[in-house]
Amino acid sequence: MRKKKSHSSICAEGVFKDLVSFDGNNIILDVSINIDFALNVEKAIKMPLNVYYVDNNLCCPVCGNKLKGYSTRSRTINGREVILQRYLCAGKGVCGKYVDASLDSFIGKWQRYTREVQQFGLNENLIDYSSLEKISEKAADRFDIEISRETIIKSHVQKC
Repeated sequence: MRKKKSHSSICAEGVFKDLVSFDGNNIILDVSINIDFALNVEKAIKMPLNVYYVDNNLCCPVCGNKLKGYSTRSRTINGREVILQRYLCAGKGVCGKYVDASLDSFIGKWQRYTREVQQFGLNENLIDYSSLEKISEKAADRFDIEISRETIIKSHVQKC
């Protein structure tokens, strides 16, 4: 006899479907999901994935009309290339405004590393005054990324 799914498991699946979907070797994430989720999925399935970010709740910032998917652009996050969906205003009297899926929830504009990685460097320096080389090595072990000493210095300067 088949076991019925519990109500909480059905709700969790519904939320998950709205935020994450798979299409072959592609993982399509809502802009609220951190890149670390995709990297953990890759490790679990032992297969590289192309990471796409979409935002289904966007309205045109100029005229307030709905936006439609137009094209994509790439961006590097934590040393990993991801693809952002670009949107175009689709309302009547189209204003022609382009908007990219925004990752502001976990990475600053024009930044290449997530706030978590930047904060890690700051915290390591506060704990034991490690050298930049040591902090870089610890970040490589923890996040599986190569981060330069220069980047660590810049994150210190920005936060101070």
